[in-house]
Amino acid sequence: METTLIPTAGEAEPGLATPFAAWARLPNLSAALAAPGAVHLVIEPGSGRVLQAAAGARPLVDALAGPGLANLSRQIASAAPSEGAPRLARLRLDPRRIAPPVLCWLARASRDDGDPVILVVPTVPVTPPRARPAAPEPAPTPEPQPAPQAPHASPGSTRAAAPRRDDRFLWRLDAAGLLTTLTGPEALEGLVGQRWQDLAATGRITGADGMLAALRERRTFRGEAATLDAGTGPFRVELSGAPVGRGEAAFSGFAGFGLIRGLPPALPETAPRATVPAEPASAIPFEHP
Repeated sequence: METTLIPTAGEAEPGLATPFAAWARLPNLSAALAAPGAVHLVIEPGSGRVLQAAAGARPLVDALAGPGLANLSRQIASAAPSEGAPRLARLRLDPRRIAPPVLCWLARASRDDGDPVILVVPTVPVTPPRARPAAPEPAPTPEPQPAPQAPHASPGSTRAAAPRRDDRFLWRLDAAGLLTTLTGPEALEGLVGQRWQDLAATGRITGADGMLAALRERRTFRGEAATLDAGTGPFRVELSGAPVGRGEAAFSGFAGFGLIRGLPPALPETAPRATVPAEPASAIPFEHP
């Protein structure tokens, strides 16, 4: 892994001066880069190398060395915009998958030689994951050991349950159509930080003509069948939602819930949970009172 550590974005290494100059002209990124103790990474999307990291990002880079960095690079390459304005996306910075995803700014640009680079700027302070201590070698024993029993998840377990048919999840769009929240399976997290218009245009959301029309017209919709795919396989879902803000309140997006109706072929289907009854129109949540 090739990493150059610098104290500020203004001291970019040769080849990155042009991208940083472009990013500094964008209000959201210039404020994030100029913040005291700002953490940022510049990654080469093809190889996943860290070309540059702010001084405050060094513990994070060290903690992500190896498979953790490769996983982060795949997340970034999948979620980063192809061009134009920067995009918000939730990234898993903890290779143990214990800490929740972190909302980050992602912006793509070209180096002085024309090769693409991606800037990553977390919007909140990041605590690097602790390295796991090496497991001690077991002491030899002549006694035969009993067969281990299947582990049982404790009530406080942080491991996410495998998705099942009829599972319910929540979602939220901001006023610009950006998907800011999706509490569903981890396999759908790659959709967060993208606009529903772009998802529809790229085929990552299909079969939802009624819902897309309702989003354009800012009206409530219920039980719209759709297929969502964040690159991990298609999930068949039913979506319901309503505009956020009513009366004289300013429109601030959409919020609603969804039901999983079918899993990708790679995920084994378990016994379905009890069917969730359709909610009446008056029960569509998330509108401001």
